[in-house]
Amino acid sequence: MVSVADVLRTPVELLVVSCPHPEAQVRWVATNELSEPAPFLEGGELLLCTGLPTAGWDTDRWRAYVRDLVGSRISALGFATGPALTHGSVPRGLVTACQEVGLNLLEVPMVTSFVSVSQAVAGLIQDRERHEAREAVALQRRLARAARRRDAARSIADELASHVRGRVWVLGPDGSILARAGTANAHNAVLPEVRDQVSALRSRGLAATAGWVSPPTHVTLQAVGLHEPPEAYFAVATSAAMSEYQRAAVQTATALLSLELERRFERREAARKVSRHVFDLLLEGEVRASELVLSAATPTGDDLRLPRRITVLRVRGEGEELRRAHAAIESGSDELWHLAAMSAEGGELRVITASPEAGELASGLARPGLHVGVGCAVRPDDARRAFSTAGFAVEQASAARPVVVWEDLSASGLTSLVSVEARETFSQELLGRLDGTATGRADLTRLATSFLRNHGRIHSVAREMDMHRNTVRSRVREIEQALGVDLDDPTARLNLWAALQISVMTRPTG
Repeated sequence: MVSVADVLRTPVELLVVSCPHPEAQVRWVATNELSEPAPFLEGGELLLCTGLPTAGWDTDRWRAYVRDLVGSRISALGFATGPALTHGSVPRGLVTACQEVGLNLLEVPMVTSFVSVSQAVAGLIQDRERHEAREAVALQRRLARAARRRDAARSIADELASHVRGRVWVLGPDGSILARAGTANAHNAVLPEVRDQVSALRSRGLAATAGWVSPPTHVTLQAVGLHEPPEAYFAVATSAAMSEYQRAAVQTATALLSLELERRFERREAARKVSRHVFDLLLEGEVRASELVLSAATPTGDDLRLPRRITVLRVRGEGEELRRAHAAIESGSDELWHLAAMSAEGGELRVITASPEAGELASGLARPGLHVGVGCAVRPDDARRAFSTAGFAVEQASAARPVVVWEDLSASGLTSLVSVEARETFSQELLGRLDGTATGRADLTRLATSFLRNHGRIHSVAREMDMHRNTVRSRVREIEQALGVDLDDPTARLNLWAALQISVMTRPTG
């Protein structure tokens, strides 16, 4: 765009009366002698007039006239003066009114025709358009080269930020910054708004686009990619509205970034197929075959070996959260060895990692909506056991305890391997059979606990409970009849012990 300052630098003689905003953009030149010209203006005009109907206006009348012009968003007022015109000099009331509201005011002397001003501005606009057209062609080439660089997103953002003289961000669907460019740090204040818009537009897919003004910053936002849902968003912040050529540059940059994301998508999908295949091979115990597949998939073809000890993580949750977790693992540090694959039905993310990194990786996945089970550490040829134990662990995970480690479960005993609801139901059902006995549930529960603790030795139970041996035998038979079991059977003893332990675990405290 052409600015008021650009017009003042032309050979056309214009005198500055008041110019607080020389950067104001001049879209065109308009001439209007009406006392209320606002209905005939569109904004961005350099308005020229001689003040034909303004003879005798006082300051208040000039203020009303200038307020209308400001409301029409003109860039400047050019007021013609001379001995043969309505005013020999710029009226004091007009000067005061323009200074009060910050409207640029120029004096057009008799030697300067309105036509010459129009021609000068038209020449500037043509020159600027030719310059922008040349710049656009050059930018196309630079953007194409940037798209071929290793860090294509950052390179494209750098080129575009330089062209629009603003700030550019490439953001992920969660609002995270994938790349940023430009030195106009004043525009950083709109970043929270940009992130809010990304969140609001996510449901609209690739059709998502938005533009708004957060004074003094103009913002454009649109989705990037060729697949639903969008993998990224392009945000551009500038100090002024972008020109047609600049908007075209944004579209070109978006298209090139979409193609780059498509290449990444294809590479990622190929890598995911390899990961799933290697995962399946390891579960079948085919360690060497899995290493050969990994080696063949690397660009260098190096002979890869799996870590000496591996751990399996199984992650469950909402589909969108699982996809984000999968992407986060894939973009993680190359220094940490891991292999991630979604289950065939897509409801579980499975990760094999070097055992020392398992804890750190699991902690990073412990986000709202996800449950993580960490299996035991094993040799690669025992991956199936790690997979199974991770499954037991994830079954015990909850919102209050999103990460469960197999070693912690196994150290807590068999009862910890069953879900809370299932084990409480089991305990209540089994011990509830003692409610209808003559002795009563409370006394029989205490005796059963002593009986199991003393390995069924009647004499030991009698001493501990301060009872006669025959009373102990009688109550043991009462328990057996109520439960329908023979306590000489190890399975019956195990079930009763588990029920008693669970009842203690769930007993209210305090």
